[in-house]
Amino acid sequence: MGRFTPDTPRCRRSAGSWVLVLLGGLMGTAAGCLDVDAFQCQTDLNCVLEGVRGRCVFPEQVCAYPDPACVGSAWSTADGRCVTVPDTPSEATDGEDVGSSTDGDPTGGTSGPPPPVDGSSSTGPAPTTDTPPGTSSGGPVGCVGPVDDITPEGVVEVSSVFNDNFQGYLAVDDNFTTSWFSDGPGPNDTPAVFTWSVLQPYCISQITMTGNGLHQNQSFQENFGFESVVVRVFDAADTVVFQQMFSLAMTPDPPMIAFPDVEGVRVELELSDHESSNCGGFSELEIVGN
Repeated sequence: MGRFTPDTPRCRRSAGSWVLVLLGGLMGTAAGCLDVDAFQCQTDLNCVLEGVRGRCVFPEQVCAYPDPACVGSAWSTADGRCVTVPDTPSEATDGEDVGSSTDGDPTGGTSGPPPPVDGSSSTGPAPTTDTPPGTSSGGPVGCVGPVDDITPEGVVEVSSVFNDNFQGYLAVDDNFTTSWFSDGPGPNDTPAVFTWSVLQPYCISQITMTGNGLHQNQSFQENFGFESVVVRVFDAADTVVFQQMFSLAMTPDPPMIAFPDVEGVRVELELSDHESSNCGGFSELEIVGN
């Protein structure tokens, strides 16, 4: 699920490009940086490299990261070029789907519908959303300091599973060839719900959901995803502190990337409009924060 360490080569990554770098490694690409098109950031939230938050520098729209080797500026781009960074961070406006589903399909495959198995308990009826798509309720706190993959710290629950071969934990097993699959829409076509939760609050910086495009069973790679997903983060008081809707209108489902930057104890994915009438799911969920 994209676990980067300080020893990882300093490849340029972005909301769209890091998935390509990851999949290059999965497919046996030679060591080193995978060539990708130059990424132009829109806000500081787009700039995360090896767990370190950066800054979006205008007018170039290039990400810069702390670099003590750059005398005078102390910032450099992912390729090592020293740049001057303004004192005021860039800001993303409410409603801006920064880092949402990337153009095209970086996975090269789609989510396929194996009978999702889960075994985990239901999260209960899927909550309705009164907040317009692309907006958040509650104020972001901003994750300070290095961030890391905190997915293994949590437990998952799902509203249903297709069968025991597609349990909920398969969507957090760091394996893009396995998937969780629900048993299809609920009564009155209600959404499927996938929940990740922890006992103690974490500052949740990034949430990534990847479809079934690399599933080991090729027949499951397409037409077993969803048309949209609502991502919510809840705090310890069970209050929604982040909410955003993303379109998944293609098959396989495109990667979904959200940047909550809020403190929370639960991430909920409300997945609507199954592409298949009897099941639907995704391969991996990754939560990054500190």
